[in-house]
Amino acid sequence: MEEFYKIFNISKCSNYRQYNHGRIDFGLEELQKSLDKGIECKYINKTPTSFNPCVYWTEYHYPEVTDKRLLDLLFIASKHGFYFDSVYNREDLKDILFRFLIENYTEELREKVEKIFC
Repeated sequence: MEEFYKIFNISKCSNYRQYNHGRIDFGLEELQKSLDKGIECKYINKTPTSFNPCVYWTEYHYPEVTDKRLLDLLFIASKHGFYFDSVYNREDLKDILFRFLIENYTEELREKVEKIFC
């Protein structure tokens, strides 16, 4: 949910990926998987040469919502009136929580959420 990250001022992370010599085919497969997932990739080199025998690229993506971050977000949201009385799978809970935080946005809330991702 890109809207959540933009509203709460959370920047994309960069991840440099490089595969040399015998791992070039594997690297090309990994690059394709990233592109298929919609991950923004820049500075792509798909053609190894004798001068530069590797494939590489830089991925840009928002930080992962780990279990710890999800629990921290739940704690913050609960202090602002969020509750749930059903069992959700992790992705549904994350989506519901993100929507709640967006709808209840305040500067105080933004500062708390931003600290979780810094």
